Amino acid sequence: MTTTNRGVVFLLWAATMVATVAAQEVPPVERLAKAALLEARGELAAAEQELRAALAAAPESERAAIERALAALRQRSGGAVEPASSAPGRAVALAPTAADDPVVQRLVSDLELGTEVVESVKAAREQLQSLGALAVPALCARLPQLGPFGISNGIELLRGDDPAIVAVLVTLAERDAATARLVVDRMDRLPYGVARLLGERLVQPKFPVPVRTAALRLLAEHGAEPAQLKPVVQALLAEPAAHGTLVDVVRKLQVPWVGPMLVTLSASPNSWARAEALVARARLEPELSEQAFLAALATIEVAPMQRAQFARQVVRARPQWVEVACLGLPVAGGGDHAAYRAVEWWRQPHAAAAALLTQLERQRASHEKVFNEQDFDAILASLVEGGWRIAPEHEELLLRQARVGFSSYVIAGALPDEERALAFYARMGPQWYGAVGNVVHRGLPWHRLVVRALAALPRTDNGTAANLLTRDWNGVSDEVAAELTAVIAKWIAAEPSVVNRKPGLQSGSATTTSPWTPPLIAAVLERGLPTSVLMPLVEAGSESALMALAARDPVQALDAARPQHWRALAPVAQQHGLPRHVPQLLRAWRAEPRVNTAVSAVQANPVAEALLQALERCGRGSIELIELGTTGSAEHGIALVAAKGARIADLERLLKVLPGLDWGIIETANAALAGQLGPDHAPQLLAALDAILPAVAAAPQGVPRGHGAPGAIVQADCLLQHLDRLAVAAVGPRAARIVREAIGDPPLRERAGRVAFAHAGAQRGELLRACLADERASVVGIALQQLGGAEWATFADVATVAILRTGPLCSDLGKLFDGLDRDARTALALAVLGAPARRTFAPELLRLALGALTAGKDARHLAQIQALVDDPRPDVRRHVAAALGLTFDRAAAPLLLELLKDEDDGVVEVASAGLKRLADYLQTRSEWESKLK
Repeated sequence: MTTTNRGVVFLLWAATMVATVAAQEVPPVERLAKAALLEARGELAAAEQELRAALAAAPESERAAIERALAALRQRSGGAVEPASSAPGRAVALAPTAADDPVVQRLVSDLELGTEVVESVKAAREQLQSLGALAVPALCARLPQLGPFGISNGIELLRGDDPAIVAVLVTLAERDAATARLVVDRMDRLPYGVARLLGERLVQPKFPVPVRTAALRLLAEHGAEPAQLKPVVQALLAEPAAHGTLVDVVRKLQVPWVGPMLVTLSASPNSWARAEALVARARLEPELSEQAFLAALATIEVAPMQRAQFARQVVRARPQWVEVACLGLPVAGGGDHAAYRAVEWWRQPHAAAAALLTQLERQRASHEKVFNEQDFDAILASLVEGGWRIAPEHEELLLRQARVGFSSYVIAGALPDEERALAFYARMGPQWYGAVGNVVHRGLPWHRLVVRALAALPRTDNGTAANLLTRDWNGVSDEVAAELTAVIAKWIAAEPSVVNRKPGLQSGSATTTSPWTPPLIAAVLERGLPTSVLMPLVEAGSESALMALAARDPVQALDAARPQHWRALAPVAQQHGLPRHVPQLLRAWRAEPRVNTAVSAVQANPVAEALLQALERCGRGSIELIELGTTGSAEHGIALVAAKGARIADLERLLKVLPGLDWGIIETANAALAGQLGPDHAPQLLAALDAILPAVAAAPQGVPRGHGAPGAIVQADCLLQHLDRLAVAAVGPRAARIVREAIGDPPLRERAGRVAFAHAGAQRGELLRACLADERASVVGIALQQLGGAEWATFADVATVAILRTGPLCSDLGKLFDGLDRDARTALALAVLGAPARRTFAPELLRLALGALTAGKDARHLAQIQALVDDPRPDVRRHVAAALGLTFDRAAAPLLLELLKDEDDGVVEVASAGLKRLADYLQTRSEWESKLK
């Protein structure tokens, strides 16, 4: 077991023994142990007291050992050895103390020979140090007689807590100011207990101020109570020379009376003390404002860098004082890193940014770093997010850092507007365009800046162009869009491979391959970029760009489409095609394969069907499409749909082309024109009618409309309608010519008759007579249709003759018969039924005549009716059976009974109905006659 361990065990045992001492008498051996413990603690007086108590209580056999222990303690503590005896009157001889030892005396004397570098002084110091506390009595006895070297060397050798040390040092301090200063300079080398007692003695007003301040500092460092220090501090407040130490002492005390004293010290004539007091107040007084601190600091007469040092000391305690942090930043060092990171820079962003950028520049020029590069990024980024933007006067600071690689993300956010940004980035350097990516990342609406960055790119295949294009372009001006369009055109010219042929596409089709084209197209489709920027790609043949253009501006896409693109654009044209796209649509439709040439077969090809619907939609009224009706049935449907929108602006061309078209197209086009025609168009219509009449006259007769009837006839009919609707009197003679010459088909002649008589005026009567006298039944029929009831009396004879002459072909006279009064109708009917050639008359004419005679439900004309009972035509016999049934005469019964034998079921059915009607009548009449008798 080592000596140290043995000592520890002994001390523990001794402590246990002391703790167990009770009120009863303590054995001497236990007191010896307690004395050893007390001496080890430095409590020499208490140890001596224990030994004396043990000596008094010890038996004779133990007294010698206790006396030796007591003598050794006295010698070690520097006290005189007292004689002791084992019995009253018996003395014990003790060894001499160190204070009387001539060797010790000589060693102390050698301390006067100089500093410790002198060999003899060094040897004396080492030997006295080896004696430890044994040398203290000799030193205390001789120090007052020694000179400066002796005192200086001797004080450092004082060990132990002997009060004699304190007494000697106080005596020395009282000698003169220089010695007092020497004493206080060595106070921190003294044992704790001695230093504390010495400090309490040296703070007395009788000592010089430096001595008192040094003693005050020592007391504060040795844990003296604030209440003990307060009077000393108050006494020293009147001494300006002590203010520096006072500030240093009181700012460490957490007691209320410190504040007022710091306020007092803030007015000290000592500039340094005043500044330190101000710093201490900033740390300890929450109510002190930043502006008050700065104002007070500005009044202190110190160098700027010293003022910065004072500000730096406050940063940790006041992180919200941004101006103070900025003031202290130039003198801050790496040890201030945490404090400066905690500063609330956002409170004063403009001042903070300027100071931080200056510090960044300073750090790059030196090795002292308060911040890491990441700290600058984080702090300035937070300022940007809080709304800070770089002031013009600080922009040069930011520019210098931007040139050497400062965060381009922070730079983009710090610039306040696009105009400043344009000027800033232009000054950054040759690769400024790379930093603009953070403008995109921040979503800033600086379209012009981004476009100019795109224009400055030396290459476009490294992703930079794509990144710059992938942004929100909403609000971009036409001017900037034009700039971007020029950039795209330049890229295409410089990179022929931007648009490459792609296998599998139709001939001439193209696809974009450059990495910037998909983002450009996406920007147009989704990010507000105008479609104009796609035009260089579209013009270069990019189908993907064209389809993107179609999604945003279908009409523009159709305008820009190449022939090979119309197939892909069929759905677009179907929805958005315009008349000007008709030629391209027609060309594309004709190029599409179909099952056959019939329009109805188009549905076998969806593209062809879409193109056809596009033609039908945007080709309404297109004269070019209407003219397709002359090419054959495959394009008849297109022409027919186009005719629905026929335009009056194309009238002249239409009048020339329509006669050569199918009747359906002609009628459709004329129906569309009807609402657009006006009196001003009458000359064109008349000229067209005059031009077409020769073709009408030369057309083959008897061909029904819808079965290849010449278009000239249908067109003439339409022209008559237009002129009639416009009340053009000049159309009358032309219509009369058609009637008189009986040209065209029946519908045309009927139209011409109505138009001719409507516009005949004073020549109406002459025209009627001429038509009635005509040998052609069609001409007569037209006149008869126009003959009104009021005119019958004048033309009755001529008209009756004409009817009898044309009876076999004269059928459509219902309007005539309805317009006559009863007598005139009866007379005409009798003339028809009494004519020798009645059996050749048209059944319809005979029906009208029979109906006129039976309108009165009597049998006065039964004989005329009976004359047709045996007519060979079943339909005539049906008319006769119906007429007989309407006579309600018994004499008609035999005739009806005979007709029941007719071979025509229709005749039998009508005769049966007539007999039933006649029988019901006769029965009902008989019943009523019987009742009335």
